[in-house]
Amino acid sequence: MKKCILLFVTVCYMGTLVLAQGSNPKTSKTSLYIGPQASLPVGNLAKTQSFGLGFNAQLLYSIAPNTSVGGRVGYTYLFGKSYKNSYGNDYMGGSYNYSTSGKYKGISDITISGTLQHNVSNNVGVSMDAGLCAMENNDAAFFAVSIELWLGKTALAQRLEMYFGLCGDPEIQVGVRYVRRLNLFK
Repeated sequence: MKKCILLFVTVCYMGTLVLAQGSNPKTSKTSLYIGPQASLPVGNLAKTQSFGLGFNAQLLYSIAPNTSVGGRVGYTYLFGKSYKNSYGNDYMGGSYNYSTSGKYKGISDITISGTLQHNVSNNVGVSMDAGLCAMENNDAAFFAVSIELWLGKTALAQRLEMYFGLCGDPEIQVGVRYVRRLNLFK
């Protein structure tokens, strides 16, 4: 787990160095944001998965001074939890104890969604995503929805997003995204 956290911090730092560009939000109507994300499963998903690491990319087109529409693609790998079960049984004067242990399999979560974003100010905004998600342990695609609150122009990130996402029946994740804007469109 320490290696995964160190890898996540390293990717964030390297993204700051490699993608460091001047950020002028009025340079183009079209913006591309990419970055890593970390999440914690909640509810039923938390029974078998411990945490998730992944990445996301978002393409936005400004339709008004403070409003944008676009799409997002995201991938998260959720690491499985270890488990240990033990139980005892008294049978015909004898005591028998049984135990099992192991680790749940990690699963992948892929999400493709449309986005509506509103900038409250230059450094704060909210967005709503709706689309499809697929988890590796299911053979079906599910409706996905997530809500993000983002803070822009922090010391380390161009945008730091806190999100709450639902996928499936429901599989809930909360997390943080570190996002950089790429100035590819003029």
